[in-house]
Amino acid sequence: MTENWVFEYSHGWELKLHEFKDSMEKAEIDQNLKIRLPWTTGGGVGYRFTKTFHAAIEYKIHQFNITHPTDGDFKYQTQTLGIGVYYSWKPFGDSGFTMVPAIRFWPTIANNLTDGKKVFSNGEVHEPHKFDLAPNVKIGWTF
Repeated sequence: MTENWVFEYSHGWELKLHEFKDSMEKAEIDQNLKIRLPWTTGGGVGYRFTKTFHAAIEYKIHQFNITHPTDGDFKYQTQTLGIGVYYSWKPFGDSGFTMVPAIRFWPTIANNLTDGKKVFSNGEVHEPHKFDLAPNVKIGWTF
């Protein structure tokens, strides 16, 4: 019965959203922000429907380091809680090396910004970055 349960932990580091404009919101691009995530981490629990397909509920914490062109640097964290669906693919047979394309829906449930936003000296407002619906690929090893 437990062979269908999936327990996961993931950790990303040094993600630079400003290098991939498609990952940024229009307001972030218009404000000319540099957005770096030195780390993002969390875990989840899911259910395996087939040998290669599963869905999971996931909780994540994301550290954002933002650079504004005139106001400089500031930091904040967000917390997300959502669902992901995953397909496991072993491109080299039974080697253990695994690639997992995914679609995730991670709505933000909390952030530590004062009043939930950052107001710049020019009056522009930065709302915490939202991941919401996001494609992803995990690369790892299956034991």
